[in-house]
Amino acid sequence: MNVFSRIARPVLLLGCITVLVLSGCAHRGAAVPDPRAQQGAPNFEQAVALASISLNAALDAQPGTSGKVQGSGHVSGARRVVQVDPMIDGLVLEQTIVSADLERRVISRLRKLRPEFEFHGLAAENAPPAELLLTGTIQANRNAISGQGLPSDAFVIELALTDLKTQKVVAQARALGFDSSLDLTPSAFNQDSPVRLSDKVTDGYVRTTATPSGRPADNGYLRALPASAAVARGIEAYNRADYGHALGQFVKSAALDPTRQQMRTSTGIYLATMKLGRVDLAEPAFGSMVALGLANRTLQIKLLFNPGTTHFWSDPKVSGPYAMWMRQLARELYRTHVCAEIVGHSSHSGAEELNDKLSAQRAELVRQKLVAEVPAVAALSTARGVGYRENIVGTGSDDARDAVDRRVEFKPHSCSAS
Repeated sequence: MNVFSRIARPVLLLGCITVLVLSGCAHRGAAVPDPRAQQGAPNFEQAVALASISLNAALDAQPGTSGKVQGSGHVSGARRVVQVDPMIDGLVLEQTIVSADLERRVISRLRKLRPEFEFHGLAAENAPPAELLLTGTIQANRNAISGQGLPSDAFVIELALTDLKTQKVVAQARALGFDSSLDLTPSAFNQDSPVRLSDKVTDGYVRTTATPSGRPADNGYLRALPASAAVARGIEAYNRADYGHALGQFVKSAALDPTRQQMRTSTGIYLATMKLGRVDLAEPAFGSMVALGLANRTLQIKLLFNPGTTHFWSDPKVSGPYAMWMRQLARELYRTHVCAEIVGHSSHSGAEELNDKLSAQRAELVRQKLVAEVPAVAALSTARGVGYRENIVGTGSDDARDAVDRRVEFKPHSCSAS
């Protein structure tokens, strides 16, 4: 269920909160001059065109003629099958309305530029063997609100084509644009997810997309492609509310990746079983999510609070699972003996002093809930608040788009150092 759809837009300040376990998440860049005058201020459509043309040119620049990839065995003019891994928001690591639009537009452009390309989605079953893999990210510069980085309407598109035989990126492109109308709303699967879907595979996707031509793609990401294909099919089914089929695909992904390296796999099993009313299967799936997040130091659990309070959201349809979430988190912290500083964060809206106070109170509340489940967690944790000074998104929209800004961050450290 999309918990954010239950809240009217004018909700005050910290209507939501997200619990994270990660080593660091603020993406801060040094202040730079406004580049719009030099760039001609391309909008989204123009930036997509620039990135697609640049990607095509980079492919043509490879050894051989007509974009022949050295060592690929491709014959000039022959059909070339391109597999497309769904494009994502490179900062929040989610499929969004604008990332899906980016994917559609890039494929449309490349079809005109490379008539020999035959595109198939990563989720497509019974597709012919692919020669190339297309990936893409869009990153909107949300941190500009805090006075750093590019202007607030800036965004960056990155695209990459990887040769699946040589496992090298054979073409990479980057385009800067300016557009304040980008729809950053996550897909249904991402909105419903209780965690931010950060893991080594997703990070590898982002790294591969940013890799210069001629260099190896991320090996872990490529190894996970069979499991990722099942995940993609599961997400497609979930987004169209076909939860039974979605569960089957997520279970298939788990079988293809028994070590559960993808947060999306356990998340998908959890979401689908909850939708199907199978809470007995949902709780162990949530436990798997927590275990993977603690292992990777990148766990982020979303919690909704009543505005301006330290009380969980009153609607049991929203906050009902929270007791189970706390139980699984506390047990995994104890089992792994992870020490953590619990840091409260808020979105960029409302008074700074109120944000600081409320973020600290909510961090402490989360800590108390964990201690109530497993008393030994008291010796493993401390709590403090930092308000909105370490935003990832920074828009202050107080909805699903900036959910990661309203969080409690677990900063793991050696217990001997505490």
